[in-house]
Amino acid sequence: MKWPEEKIKSEKFYVCIYGSHQFGKALNFLSTKSIHRKPIAISYPSAPDEVEECHVLYISKVNQNNFLKDIALVNRSKNILTISDVDKFYEKGGIVTLIVKEGRLKFIINIAASKEANLKVSSQLLEVAEVVGN
Repeated sequence: MKWPEEKIKSEKFYVCIYGSHQFGKALNFLSTKSIHRKPIAISYPSAPDEVEECHVLYISKVNQNNFLKDIALVNRSKNILTISDVDKFYEKGGIVTLIVKEGRLKFIINIAASKEANLKVSSQLLEVAEVVGN
């Protein structure tokens, strides 16, 4: 995934988790990693207006109703990669929908939503994903 230059000028690369989640301490290892030569910071916004600094935003299935009505605005204005396991998240304007199919984690990429967010999806990622919104 490639973000616009102005989005990656921040000091840190923010991975945000919105709502209840089951990750527990599993995400702590990310704080020792970097993306685009920037250290990863985990953030837990509690409202849609708190996601501006996010590069990646995971929206939990539990809190979907509080956020999904605003997802299109987030995509268009904030250059955020939105990810969720919400059923048919791609139909609601999300960029990456996580699904379990035949016991394996797979994902669906909404190309139209990624373009709205001004994000470029790599060809390698497109090869292993199901693609919608062409």
